Order: sequence, then structure tokens, then C-alpha cells
Amino acid sequence: FNSSGTFVVSGGTTTIDYLIIAGGGGGGRHGNGGGYEAGGGGAGGYIAGQTTISGGNFAITVGGGGSGGGSRGGSSSAFSQTAIGGGAGGGNSVSGAVGDSGGSGGGNNYNQTGAGGAGTAGQGFAGGRGWTVATGGTSNRGGGGGGAAEIGNTDGETWGGDGKTWVDGVQRAGGGGGGNPPGSGNAANQGQGGGGYGAYGLNSHNYQSGATNKGGGGGGAYASQGQAGGSGGSGVVIIRYTS
Repeated sequence: FNSSGTFVVSGGTTTIDYLIIAGGGGGGRHGNGGGYEAGGGGAGGYIAGQTTISGGNFAITVGGGGSGGGSRGGSSSAFSQTAIGGGAGGGNSVSGAVGDSGGSGGGNNYNQTGAGGAGTAGQGFAGGRGWTVATGGTSNRGGGGGGAAEIGNTDGETWGGDGKTWVDGVQRAGGGGGGNPPGSGNAANQGQGGGGYGAYGLNSHNYQSGATNKGGGGGGAYASQGQAGGSGGSGVVIIRYTS
């Protein structure tokens, strides 16, 4: 299910494997004026399991991605399980400097060097801290959003946490990369599994949204025009069964 709907079981008892992923959080917004390297959005919560169901209609809810600039992703639910939307990345006063909690937590604005937004136990990991030169960073940089498999910044400054791979061999629910200052960073700091990369390049106007139906977090912004950051990717519900 790439969008909300109904799963119909016509009769009998069926054992199913399921994957439920919520929408990813939006990347943090840059402030108008001054340097605000914003945090990446956290991945949507990730729940995989197995259950036995009898004939009937089962409501499926698929959460949308959070908008860039500080919005949490929407939750997804099925079979009495709810995956929590990814936390937004920390930005300016509009979106808050500390990453938001969620399925996986958002990364912090560069000047928030404490813990990032918290993840939800069993669904995802926390966002990464912000980076300044005074606290060990190579420059001022936003923290990476948490992923389903690891904390933001695990693979380096600004890097989003990686997602998990399900039985279909597809990796999903990666965190968004944190924003970089002009002239630094690259288009590869997203968490593997659908996260969006954070701002980079000559003017740091380049950032990416999370992948659709993978629950990836959006990349954090950096731009003097107050750009919003990447949106989170929508979630998904996948059901596997033997007919």
C-alpha cells in the first residue's frame, strides 16, 4: 500500500508478514539572515512483524512525509500496530533548533550540540547533534536525522542514519542529512534507504527530499533566503502472504 486503503481477506485464516513505515520528517529550515545549518529530518518509524488474521476488512493508514521547514511525518498503521512519523530537523525559531522526536528523531541545528531528537524504541534511532568548530566539528554543520538502523551522524558529521532492509531486499527509512555551509559538503550524506541529502555546494542551495514510500527524512537547509529544507518521504505498508 503506497497510500491508505483496505486489506480484504475473503475467508479463512492467513499468516502474513508485514512492514509498516511512517512518513519521514521534514528537514530543518534556515533562518533569514545569519548562518543556520539546519538538521536533517528523522526517518519514519519502522515496524516489521508477523501475525495471523481471519477473514475481514483491515484498515491500512499510510502517513505522508512532513513538509520541509520543521514538520513531523504522518504515522502509518495496520493490524493494531502504529509506526510513528519521523521527527523534523532542527532549524531556526520557526522549526526549533533541537531536532523533534519521532519514529526516528530529527538532527539538531548546528549550534545545538547536545542530543538530537529521540527515536521511538523498536522503531528508530535518535537524530545527531549539531557541529561547531568549538565542539570538534570541521565547520558549523547540522546534525543528521536518525534512521531505522542507526543514530544520525554515525557515518560522519551531518550524515543521516541508515535504514533497514526487509525480506524483499529493499532498504528503507534512512535519515536526512544535515545542512552544510557554502562550499562544503556533498550530495551523499543522506542515510541509506531513502533519506535526502543536506544542503551543500557553492551557495548551499542544494538539498533533497526523502524518497517517496520509503519514509526517508528530508535534508536540512542552509540559505540566506530562509529556504525550508527537504520534505520527508511518504510511508508505506507492505503485506506478504501465501495465497
